[in-house]
Amino acid sequence: MSIRGIVSLKPPENRAVHASLSALSYFYGAVVDLRNWLYDRHFLPTYHSPLPVVCVGNLVAGGSGKTPLVLALAAALKARGHTPVILSRGFGGRLRGPHLVGDSDSVECVGDEPLLMARRGLCAVVIARDRVSGTRFIEGMGCATVILLDDGFQHRRLGRICNLACFFAGSDEAIEAIVKGSLLPVGRFREDRSAGLRRADGVVFSDRGGRMTDEMLSLAGKVIPPSLPVYHVRAQAEPPIRGGEFLAPGPVWLLSAIANPDGFRQAMEGAGYPVIGESRFPDHHQFSPAELQSVIGAAKMDNGAECSIVCTEKDWVKLATDVRDTVWVAKLSVYIPHELISMIDSKIAAHRLQSPFA
Repeated sequence: MSIRGIVSLKPPENRAVHASLSALSYFYGAVVDLRNWLYDRHFLPTYHSPLPVVCVGNLVAGGSGKTPLVLALAAALKARGHTPVILSRGFGGRLRGPHLVGDSDSVECVGDEPLLMARRGLCAVVIARDRVSGTRFIEGMGCATVILLDDGFQHRRLGRICNLACFFAGSDEAIEAIVKGSLLPVGRFREDRSAGLRRADGVVFSDRGGRMTDEMLSLAGKVIPPSLPVYHVRAQAEPPIRGGEFLAPGPVWLLSAIANPDGFRQAMEGAGYPVIGESRFPDHHQFSPAELQSVIGAAKMDNGAECSIVCTEKDWVKLATDVRDTVWVAKLSVYIPHELISMIDSKIAAHRLQSPFA
């Protein structure tokens, strides 16, 4: 069965098109370099919150496992006595914020990822297009001891005590993109790799389904400065669940609208669920009733029997209630090394000692 909606990342064969993209990449890089130069020399202002801000971001476009990592860090920090609050841009939602995300909010208002994180119930989630306004809103709440800034590596108006640069490293294509380091739109990097890594306090290599090999890590690690700590984060798919019932291992059809559908497939196959087909949509896509009916019709095995449809937790929150009754949802369990939590904890402690507000 065919896989729909996949956008090829291969370089264009047409030389004129490739030359045009290279020119755009050069111009894009020059603009980003100028912006970073202005921040580095304090010509552009940065707001420093009295609360410690820990940024979980990336240097490349596309999925790098940030959302599962943010949730795992929130749980780990809570276990160490902190009160984290997640700050998100709220991509895909109508509300500009600042707004405290609640269970009654809709995906259309707050976006899929903030709603997913809020419904996990680990900690409060705030959305704000202006992350500085969002930070001040969290300060006014009076309950947070640390802010987890989701996908804010390039948002330099807000200062932070820790910058984590996240990379998905679970496929040969992902490793190739990291090693090449090409800027958008030729490659995947949002900014110059070396310049971005100079602002990082740690690099996180993540994968799903255990595809990240020592050889892949060695190749990617060669472009990371030796002085920068590298952490390996592995995510595993939990058995898909629906109405309190777990799905037994067997063939499945995947439904996803995420930046890294290959990682989702790897995680499901690694958990013992062979994938017989997929329906892939662009990241943050809002499913129409017709599209969902098309997926249900496509998810049939050769003998005509309906195949179990499995979606990500991020996609499940966008489904209508009646559709949820027919779809299984697979959550991710993220295992983060003790050294990563200890590094963040030590930076929070140092911030408290240095802060005049402590």
